[in-house]
Amino acid sequence: MKLALSLKQNPPPKTNSFFLKEYIIALNNIGMHEMDVDNLEEAEKILLKGLRICDEEEVNEYDDGRAQLHHNLGKVYLELREWNKAKNHIEIEVLICKRIGHTQDEVKGVINLGELHYRVQKHDEAILCYQKAMDIAKRMKNEDSLVDLISQNVETVNEASKVLELLIKDEQKLKRLERATSDARGTANERKFLLEQYVSLDSLIEKSMLIFAWTKHQEFAKMKKRVATELCDKGKLGDSFLVMGESYQKLRNFGKALKWYMKSWNAYRSIGNLQGQALAKINVGEVLDSSGDWVGALEAFKEGYRISVEANLPSLQLSALQNMHFSHMIRFDNVDETRKLHIEIQNVERLLNGGELLMRVDQDYCSETETEGVVASLLSSDESDSLEINNPSIFEDKPNLATGDDVDVDVPLRMLIEKSKKSSKMEMSSLNTKAKMSDSSGERLNRDLVDHDVNLQSLGRKRVRLIISDEEDEEPDQAAQLRKMNHGNPIEDVATSCGDIRLGEIAGSTAGKERGVEDLETNKVVLVHGGGFGGWCWYKTMSLLGDAGFEVTAINLAGSVTHSVDANNITSLSEYLNPLITFLKKLGGIEKVILVGHDFGGTCISYAMEAFPAKIAKSVFLAAFMLKNGQRTVDMLSQEEATNELMQQAQIFLHANGKDQTPTAICLETSLLKDLLFNQSPTMDITLASGLMRPIPFAPILEELELTNIKYGSVRRFYIETTEDNALPLPLQQRLCELNPPEKVFRLEGSDHSPFFSKPQALHKILVEIART
Repeated sequence: MKLALSLKQNPPPKTNSFFLKEYIIALNNIGMHEMDVDNLEEAEKILLKGLRICDEEEVNEYDDGRAQLHHNLGKVYLELREWNKAKNHIEIEVLICKRIGHTQDEVKGVINLGELHYRVQKHDEAILCYQKAMDIAKRMKNEDSLVDLISQNVETVNEASKVLELLIKDEQKLKRLERATSDARGTANERKFLLEQYVSLDSLIEKSMLIFAWTKHQEFAKMKKRVATELCDKGKLGDSFLVMGESYQKLRNFGKALKWYMKSWNAYRSIGNLQGQALAKINVGEVLDSSGDWVGALEAFKEGYRISVEANLPSLQLSALQNMHFSHMIRFDNVDETRKLHIEIQNVERLLNGGELLMRVDQDYCSETETEGVVASLLSSDESDSLEINNPSIFEDKPNLATGDDVDVDVPLRMLIEKSKKSSKMEMSSLNTKAKMSDSSGERLNRDLVDHDVNLQSLGRKRVRLIISDEEDEEPDQAAQLRKMNHGNPIEDVATSCGDIRLGEIAGSTAGKERGVEDLETNKVVLVHGGGFGGWCWYKTMSLLGDAGFEVTAINLAGSVTHSVDANNITSLSEYLNPLITFLKKLGGIEKVILVGHDFGGTCISYAMEAFPAKIAKSVFLAAFMLKNGQRTVDMLSQEEATNELMQQAQIFLHANGKDQTPTAICLETSLLKDLLFNQSPTMDITLASGLMRPIPFAPILEELELTNIKYGSVRRFYIETTEDNALPLPLQQRLCELNPPEKVFRLEGSDHSPFFSKPQALHKILVEIART
């Protein structure tokens, strides 16, 4: 490492091939060191520099130095949750190792690829990677340990798949509970059902944590916060804030993690819960450390330690001491304090295990009172009963409150304390970076899916980039501080598809704060227009929602007024939906939206629900086609045309490929637009629409939808009926709801087929109600 640091400070002339190779090795070692002390951004910078030098000096593309750089970058991006970059570097590493005959490294690369798939819950792909690694490893000599490791990983993924199946089933049970709670509003049973929801959410949160499904974890955490708010229970609210903070921390959104940990600390402080306060402070310290505020992190750890001593909580004392040890050893290189803390940690561990105290280096580090507090807490029999609990199986059925069974609503906090006690910290020998980082990385479940088994690498806390995502806006002081820590780089908003209309800044500085919008599951609304329309038709709805604090985007599908694509040339539904698909793909990993589809836009959002269920909080069908699996839009249109003479008269089929071929698009007769689509709309809006309507591509309405319960069926659906609709009459809308029942049906009295023109205020109120449901 000294050689590496020397070469970093005094780069050699690259024309010397010997020194060039040594320089690349040095950069690899320095990058590994930065990973080992959780400086992932610095590691990324150094390793990318190594690749850049390889390119500049025309190093052989199959050089083993390149392979090691790609290997380490793959691990960095795994921890940064930049999955595509991680996959790219791992695949290049595997290719190089295979080409130059480094079979063992090739196997490790394939294992890391399996780890990537495992972390994003693509269990089938993970198994395929492990099987490939197994096939290669079995052909190697004296690699029984590698074969055993791969077998353990396969078993782990299989167990995780079972947990995922249970999670999906439990999520369906939760939806039924939510409906039961809604029906019980205002009755004596309402609180019972809310408590059942709370317990169910605890189980879902635990399951999602075990399989690293942090996006789902966050979704359940938000729901837990909502339920705790309705229960008006400060203890449960503090627990929910703590879980919210954990979600954001795991998803690398440190600004919001800090916000929710501080909220949990304040909630616990208001009710005198020292246990919760200590845990919240320790978590605050971890977030500050990850954000680069090492001084603030150390102060938070000290405060967490002080509180845990006051409350006689040895497990949390140990966690705080380990974090303080990490800070002094790694962040501040303070040898004296590190030695003192090492002794204190050993004392707490020995007393926890019934051993005797070691001789301290000196007595100045902890006050006499603090030392007595440690000993007293460890010798307290009450404490062992309250903290050293055996965590019951998360797969057990919870007691049913409706039958009068007791529910231990304090279990979640104790689970978090147990998790904190067991969380991996940097070991004393962690600076042996070369040996440690040469193995593949990955946190895994063990066979009972309770402890995390780090098969190949022991991981500590990670300092990573700040990523702003959905829901609440950052509190100004925290956001500004964190941006400063991250070198002042602004956080850019998610780009939209070409021609889309965004209403983020239009809403002004009140966005996300008015009318409790910041407490919603998401305040992002995406509007999808119907056939022949464009994003322009939502201008009233966008203005109203923007004023209410929502962030609104109106998508312009292919062939609409702002797109140069000719509707006659669109040959598939996916091509027509490309702007919507592009928008959803660009959403951050934890961002969710409410999709609103009008008319044929209903078919479009159904397709999106199947493709991106994790990114859609709710879907709203506004006078829209709401099809089932295997149905086509054209079939429903044909049924309607048989009884709708006005529709038959208005349709004009275009045959760009010849009259004897299938139509390529449909136009609507301009003179009949008012009677068909706008019979209750203002004249000004009819004039606007008449100049902007475009042909409807025909191929997309011929496609059968492939919808599954596990994806499409997991998204909450709502339908809004329009009573004076001449294009999609009310009886047909009702039939669509009967065939494919949504969660709730709303009705816009007196609305034509275009409620965004004829009933904008009423439509706005319904959309806000759905967002809050």
